[in-house]
Amino acid sequence: MESYVRYRGLTWLLIVSMLGLCSCGGGDHVARMTLAQMCTPAVIQSILPAGAAVKDIPNMNVSLPDEMRATKGGTVLIPANAFGDGAPSYCVATGSFVTNPATGKTANFGAVFPAPDQWNGKYLQIACGGNCGTVFDAGIPTPAHVRAGFAVWHTDDGHVDRAIAASNFSVEADSSWAASSPGVPNVDAMEDYLHRAVHTLAQVGSQATAALYGTEKVERSYLIGCSDGGREAMVEATKYPDDFNGIVAGAPYSPIRANLSFMRRQLVQFRSPAAALSQAQVDLVSKAVVAACDASDGVQDGLVQTPNACNFDIRKSVPLCAANQTGADCLTSEQMESFEAYLNPVTDSASNTITAGWSPVMFNSPEAAFYLFPYPPVAGPDPFGPEPYLTMFTEWAFGNYTLRNEAFAGASDYNGFTSLGMAFGLANGSDPSSFGASVPSSTVQRVAAAFKTGLWDDPRAASPFIAKGGKLIMYHGLEDALLNPNDTVRYYQALAAQQGGYGALQNSVRLFMAPGVNHCIGGPGPNAFLNQYNWPDYFAGPPVPFDADHDALAALEAWVEKGTAPHSIIATKYTDNDASKPVLRTMPLCPFPSKAQYKGSGSVNDASNWSCSAQDASLIELGLAGIRAGMQTVLSIFSQN
Repeated sequence: MESYVRYRGLTWLLIVSMLGLCSCGGGDHVARMTLAQMCTPAVIQSILPAGAAVKDIPNMNVSLPDEMRATKGGTVLIPANAFGDGAPSYCVATGSFVTNPATGKTANFGAVFPAPDQWNGKYLQIACGGNCGTVFDAGIPTPAHVRAGFAVWHTDDGHVDRAIAASNFSVEADSSWAASSPGVPNVDAMEDYLHRAVHTLAQVGSQATAALYGTEKVERSYLIGCSDGGREAMVEATKYPDDFNGIVAGAPYSPIRANLSFMRRQLVQFRSPAAALSQAQVDLVSKAVVAACDASDGVQDGLVQTPNACNFDIRKSVPLCAANQTGADCLTSEQMESFEAYLNPVTDSASNTITAGWSPVMFNSPEAAFYLFPYPPVAGPDPFGPEPYLTMFTEWAFGNYTLRNEAFAGASDYNGFTSLGMAFGLANGSDPSSFGASVPSSTVQRVAAAFKTGLWDDPRAASPFIAKGGKLIMYHGLEDALLNPNDTVRYYQALAAQQGGYGALQNSVRLFMAPGVNHCIGGPGPNAFLNQYNWPDYFAGPPVPFDADHDALAALEAWVEKGTAPHSIIATKYTDNDASKPVLRTMPLCPFPSKAQYKGSGSVNDASNWSCSAQDASLIELGLAGIRAGMQTVLSIFSQN
């Protein structure tokens, strides 16, 4: 790397000299080059390593403004305040880089460079969600990151989302790239997606950034991601501990647990027409959950901080329909079982918990549409069409075809209804509330083998990152209805056990559970505590002040660079989730296993009336909901994958 930096530095000097911008030695040639002069294909190409090329790419996020998508040869200069967000001007560069020199496999990248005199010396990589296939999947660069001076890089994980061409939308549910032909895995594409593209970009991006600004290396490297981006972040922490100084991982996707959980919630509804759920019935259950659980954390304020401590019993809280009747104010016996299958774990042949049950507050999430049928299904293995993942993002469109293409290599005989061997029944024959799903251990092993290099939840694997002094902030919304927050909690508990307890673990890794927050962003609670998503009209989070009190990345910076661990992160709820409108509520998020404690007076909507206590362990207290979800034990499944 040293010789590479020296070579690139010489290249830089030659370019600057040719432009007549430098007549002296030393390091001030960077400051003398303007952003416009820097933002050209020739200059960007000059700092890229062998195998990387600056060029226009076909899969920039389709939601991006035309001005940002209008690269010419791979670069475009974005003027200050171009999108009305107050961001300073910056350079956008796109291109590709080789991920596997033996085969020539490539992935695409997108990068954002601040002006030379505004760069903060740091590298920031933003991980990709869903099945990826899109560059700038987080949307328009957030003004906070641009103003802070980060060089920001993204990758498509080594493939193009076919939904861009099919529906002119970056759905990110496409998984067809994972199979070369029916039954034959595309190993190169899978390896890029599971780990290699993100790791290679971390090397390419940080080296190129240092070369662009004429330094030997970047001062610090950071990674943030949520959902599959959270998985990518955790893979970096557990597989490549030297790539980043600090990582923020939100709602991390576990391919085994998530996909089997997706199929559990879908297949239980396919048992019969009377087992399918409607939005009205989810709303019915949601009202019962609020009534039973709101006060379980000690404060009746519309938020549930300790959902697993709730004693919610759906059979006692929601009426059963009379025989041969259905309605929005009751549940059929089959629908009652469907809901209970959500609340109970998925187990394997040996009764190990593969994925935990959901806490009942999941039904409060507006993301219920994710697991409800999008329209009446038709008979056959493709009830919503052969490629619904190109036009919609629901559990069936994502989970079933992700398993078909990524775990079963697109096998022509794969059938989501039968190939997994998932069965439903009572775990305890004398307890009707124990209705749930089970899968053969062979299914778990097959899925684990397919995703092997992209798994992260063996707690032993985090030890090298912790030992080298890396810092990791994890977070998960408690009303996330896409990826189960209970699985993240179980991992953190297993990690704490492996690292010598919560106190020892919190020196390096802190988990923040966010009440009233949906998947990565949104939700009825204080949901803004990280500047990341800026995808207008689809997946955008309101901006928050970029400081250690309000932004998880800024808190991570303070932890890495100053040794100041985040005692809390203040989350904000804006009217209509719009930062230009009044603040409705602020509240501190506390490091697990503690919850925010109300001081007993003053508005519950003001964070100053709440506090976090290191002696508190409320989030590990269990009521009926947590016991049924399988949260009473952390089983060895986390070290068996």
